[in-house]
Parts: sequence; C-alpha cells; structure tokens
Amino acid sequence: MRPLSVAFIIGLFAGSVVAPELSLTSLYILLIALFLAGIFLQREGLRTLVFLFAFFVVGVIRMAIADVPLHLDGLVVSFEPLRRELSDGFVCFGISGDENAVVNAMVLGDKTGISHQLRTVYSQTGASHVLALSGMHLAIIYFMLSWLVMRTMLWVYAIPELLWEKLPVERNVKLRKAVRLLLRLLPSEQIFRNIISLIILLAIWLYVILVGMSSSVVRSAVMLSVYGVSRMLFRKTDTITVLAI
Repeated sequence: MRPLSVAFIIGLFAGSVVAPELSLTSLYILLIALFLAGIFLQREGLRTLVFLFAFFVVGVIRMAIADVPLHLDGLVVSFEPLRRELSDGFVCFGISGDENAVVNAMVLGDKTGISHQLRTVYSQTGASHVLALSGMHLAIIYFMLSWLVMRTMLWVYAIPELLWEKLPVERNVKLRKAVRLLLRLLPSEQIFRNIISLIILLAIWLYVILVGMSSSVVRSAVMLSVYGVSRMLFRKTDTITVLAI
C-alpha cells in the first residue's frame, strides 16, 4: 500500500500544477486505460509507475474541473431553520450579548454576531482559532459521541443476556422463548459496534452540513471518517497512507 500512496501523493501534486492541454474526454479515457494497466500488471515496480501516471492524470482532471459547482448550497440552506432555532435556544438559556456571539461561533460556525472589539481581544490573546470551527471542535464532538453513545449502546446490547441470566426464564416458557428469540436476532458485538460507529459518523456529517460545510470542518470530517472506518476494518495506521487519503 505504501508505494501506491507515495505514487498518489507525487502524481496528484504534479498533475495539479500542470495546466491541462487535453480534452476531458481524452483524459478520462487515458485514466481508465492506466488504471486497467495497473490492475493487470504483475511487476510491482512497473505497476507503481503506471499508477503514478494515473494519479498524475487525476491531478490534471482535478484542476480542470476545480471551478465546477457541487450544488451543495441548497443542502446547507435547508438546515438554516434548525440553525436559527438552536441560536434562539441559546437566548432562552440566558446566553446573550458577547457570550451568545461566542457560543454561536463555536457551536454553529456563525461569526456574524462577533463585534470588532471582541474579535480584536481574541486576536491579541492569540485565541482567534477558538472562534473558528475546525478539526479540534469536530474531534472533541466525535470522541465524546464515541464514548457516550458506544458505552450506552453496549449496555443496551447486554440487556437480553442479563435477562437470560437474572430472570426466571426456566420456569416461564413464553419468557424463555421471547428472550431466546431476541438473543438470536442480535448481531455479533463487533457488527453492533460497527453499526454504532456508522451512526456516529452520520451524525458528524449532519453536523458538518448544519454548520455550513466550511473547508476546515469538511477536511476534519473526512479524516475522522477515515479513522472510524479503519478502526472498523482493524487496519493498522500508516502515516504515508493517511496523508495520501
């Protein structure tokens, strides 16, 4: 995996700094041909070289379509009523003035309420980064959800087994059948953990849309998704591969 990751980094970077001279159709055909050649080649060195050129083409295509809109504005706008409700909820809890502006910036990514004077204070103290949603904020939310939700759901997962051990199921035929059926329907603990992890990642991405999908938050969500999926697949961490992703 490491040679492919190095090839990806070098190829994508080189392709990104070269202006495309071919049409997109030609680039797509070339890309498909290179990937097919890389898949069927047997020699590792030659395969890596072919993939290097393939990723170079990917970098060129990336620059060619960099200005194509993704049409995600409508998705972000659809969460605007929820953002307003949450912002009004802070006021209901007695959070107003500068405190309300700071909470809105840190939780919802809305910095419109921060006054110039308050912004200057944070800048002079070197804490301006706290006001901008970034990977730090999202990582805190992710690990809090992972700890709280995973512990709670694993406790819920153990309830049928506890019922089987504690309740007099041997004397009650109907109860024994119901608990036994529930135990059979339950997935394995690892599958259950993976389902919970996917739900947490879904919640993280919904939060990303809620706060407006800024570049720093999206980048952090992508990395957390990679981290979460790699844990589900029991993959070992490799720095070069993580950087390539």
